[in-house]
Amino acid sequence: MMTKHRPFVGFALALVQLGGIFAAGGGGAFAPLHTAAAAVDCAAVTAAFTDFFPVPLVEMMSLAPGDNYDAYTDPASSLRLDFATLRADLDTLATLPDAAEATYGKASDVIPHYRRLVDLAERNIKSGGNPFDDGSADGRRYFGVDSPLFVTDSIAVLSAYGEACS
Repeated sequence: MMTKHRPFVGFALALVQLGGIFAAGGGGAFAPLHTAAAAVDCAAVTAAFTDFFPVPLVEMMSLAPGDNYDAYTDPASSLRLDFATLRADLDTLATLPDAAEATYGKASDVIPHYRRLVDLAERNIKSGGNPFDDGSADGRRYFGVDSPLFVTDSIAVLSAYGEACS
């Protein structure tokens, strides 16, 4: 079982806690800039956000050549990645309108990159990492906790979530 990513789970959980502040109508620096249209199902978005961003994102971004991928496919494993669920989560998150203040980018621009990460992770796990595809042929870094997907792009989605569901 892999544990190299565990220090980064704290960061991911902090994102979820911030999301909880937004979802609970938190104030202060996290006050919404506007209210979302009624078309956003905030309960579904909250469930998708908390399902995708804590552990699965870190699990996928921590993949590396030579890893033991068994834990990601074992139904009894707490590390198992359910790619159908992750894709459904992204479909739900894609219903978010972009944040009015898009300092870290737009959620609508970021979600396709998360879809690509899910595709890459699934392909790497199914192939046992042989060959390992890091997505660099696309000109974007998908793996590693210093990837834009982990650092700034997650804030773009969090901002959209906060504005829409506060």
